[in-house]
Amino acid sequence: PLNCFLLAEKGKTFSSPQFSKWLYGHFEQSTRIALIFGGASGHGQNVQQVVSPKISLSEMTFPHQWARAILMEQLYRAQSIAQNHPYHK
Repeated sequence: PLNCFLLAEKGKTFSSPQFSKWLYGHFEQSTRIALIFGGASGHGQNVQQVVSPKISLSEMTFPHQWARAILMEQLYRAQSIAQNHPYHK
């Protein structure tokens, strides 16, 4: 099954170690995860009705290009934390 999560301003926030634990907890349930970015006005109502879990990269607002870069770095960091690699420290 595919687990979908919305990246949203008012979603749940995590520290990097918490995000790693959360992410790898979902990988134990399914190897397919989709993290969905919204447009400049956020996610449409149809998407919000279908996909309810929301996570946030920060309480701050970023341009979409920066948010993508931040997400990629956090995914790499989550993997490093899960593998006890010193990158995170």
